[in-house]
Amino acid sequence: MHHSVLRCFLRTGTPHHRQCCGSVEESGKINTRERRIIKEYSDEYGTLTDDQADNLIRRWLDTDIEQTKLRQRYVAIFRRVLPGKKAATFFQLDRRISTMMMCSSHRSFLWPRARIEFSR
Repeated sequence: MHHSVLRCFLRTGTPHHRQCCGSVEESGKINTRERRIIKEYSDEYGTLTDDQADNLIRRWLDTDIEQTKLRQRYVAIFRRVLPGKKAATFFQLDRRISTMMMCSSHRSFLWPRARIEFSR
């Protein structure tokens, strides 16, 4: 979950604030692992074996699964605090912001090298 969106929707003092703050920390750890995987891919792109690439893909997908499980856990919590439409809006914004941040932070790692390799 993207922490800035989470903070916009929940104020300190709500019954579920502490649980959701834990979500921010957990999500940050997942995102950090994902960035490390992407950087590893970028750094080792020229010498990466198929087995190493498979391992990176599995680890990357594992971070996606963890992030999805985290979102699933918090849907029920949000529904206790927010009506369905607002909860859906929150999770939609969360997904969009996370995607934009991922693209922004990973672009410098992935795109220059991939562009060179794919253009040959």
